[in-house]
Amino acid sequence: MFKFVVVIAILIGSISTTYASAPVCSKAALGQPIRASIHNINNTNVLLLAGGIEADSGKKLAPYIFNKRAYQEVWLCSGGGAVKGGLAIGRALNRARATVKIPNNYFCASACTIAFMGGYARIIEPTARFVTHASSSAKSFGYKLVNGKTKYSYFASYDCDISYISAYCSSLRTYLNKLGAYQKTACAKPSNLYQAGSQCIFFDTQGHQYRENMLLANSLLTIYLSHAPQLAQQAVHIDMRSSLTSEVDLLAYFQTMLLDGRRNLLNQNAYWQIKNNFVPTNIYNLTDSHLYARDFSSDLEAMKKAAKNTNRTFAIWQTVLTDSELSLKAQISRYIKNNQLNLGPAGKEALKMYDAMRTCQIQSSCRLETHTANSLGYQNMYNYK
Repeated sequence: MFKFVVVIAILIGSISTTYASAPVCSKAALGQPIRASIHNINNTNVLLLAGGIEADSGKKLAPYIFNKRAYQEVWLCSGGGAVKGGLAIGRALNRARATVKIPNNYFCASACTIAFMGGYARIIEPTARFVTHASSSAKSFGYKLVNGKTKYSYFASYDCDISYISAYCSSLRTYLNKLGAYQKTACAKPSNLYQAGSQCIFFDTQGHQYRENMLLANSLLTIYLSHAPQLAQQAVHIDMRSSLTSEVDLLAYFQTMLLDGRRNLLNQNAYWQIKNNFVPTNIYNLTDSHLYARDFSSDLEAMKKAAKNTNRTFAIWQTVLTDSELSLKAQISRYIKNNQLNLGPAGKEALKMYDAMRTCQIQSSCRLETHTANSLGYQNMYNYK
């Protein structure tokens, strides 16, 4: 049997008196990269982790989390960010057997909720905001803005040695050659992708500079894909297949954290079956709206109307890639249920948590359904009784 280690906080006295010396989870705190600080609050040493979660945040915060002599509780204040960073923070919290809290009037959303699941004891106080929202591939092919200015482009990365990607790499390069665009768009080196306003694609499909053949591209690729229907559909399919392992690993993470880090209790055969036997269906080959099916002709027409406007074309691709990610989650969930896969103890509860990540539109706040919150041990969320 397993049990959820969740503490329901009971406050005595007013909130203002209890937290008179507590740091505030403000817009300023949420707007900076996540950092650690120690605060003594009512004779309790608190490790505050506040700010946006980045891919390497777990590595940066690990020394603070593992310094157990410095604190008794960990408080989270974050609007989320990179899933990879959230997972790393969560695993560190679990290994440290930390008590993790979202205090009253604090905010924890997106990747922060993933990190929160790593707590040995997990506390969500009555007026705290614990928000899940639909996952998104919004940054694929997009720009990173720093202080309102473009710093560099995010890029898509393809390992051209993988069987289902190799044909795409070859076809894309052939397509650009036929357009006479290859010499204009080829980056001399990968670092060129990061230059402000960069408009190039880096090919290393012969493995000259890497052990693997690679294709790296920034937002310029959205323009070319809008005029290449077959390649556009391939790109969506590759995005879905490439995300399968990380999606299944996320589900396993939820289950592991619900089992207090005991990954050995997971039914590894069930997870092996998902990763090796399940192949996602392209959203353009679906008709079920519950699986986020899209009409390719409509999307292609929209991209053609966007013409050479990178921002408009990118906005369309953002929608397409987000729906493909949400569809992948829905398809994985349906595959598990249709095949009656037993993930092991806490598997059903982990799947509910996983499903909660696709119950609303991108960047909208989603509240867990009452029965889901109760089954996860969050009886005090949203004033649930």
